Amino acid sequence: MQTERKYKIDKYIELARLTKSADKKEEFIDWAHYYLELSEAEFDGKEPYQTKIPYLDGKEKNEFLHKPTRECYDEYVKYCKTIGEQPVIHAMFSREVNKLFDMRTGSKQIGSEVRKAFLEGAKK
Repeated sequence: MQTERKYKIDKYIELARLTKSADKKEEFIDWAHYYLELSEAEFDGKEPYQTKIPYLDGKEKNEFLHKPTRECYDEYVKYCKTIGEQPVIHAMFSREVNKLFDMRTGSKQIGSEVRKAFLEGAKK
């Protein structure tokens, strides 16, 4: 395993261990898992990252825009359970939604809470 890749995995595992927020802990674990699943070529950028999530076929941007990422992912997991499919991890799901609809994730005031949501415009 490459040094940089191992560093990122170790960093996210350590962040998950140190955080008190359950949502953040899960997010850090998802990112560590994401880097573990990447092939060496994908990590190096020599091979484009490709994942096809059938759930996203026929979906439209407005079904995700300004919605909390956790809420969208939970709907996807529920869909996977009904058809007996293994869902991808939360980080991969968010990344695919962002790439497909040219969006980004960021903090948004939703009700009385600030939550991570899908927002307009890709990250620069």
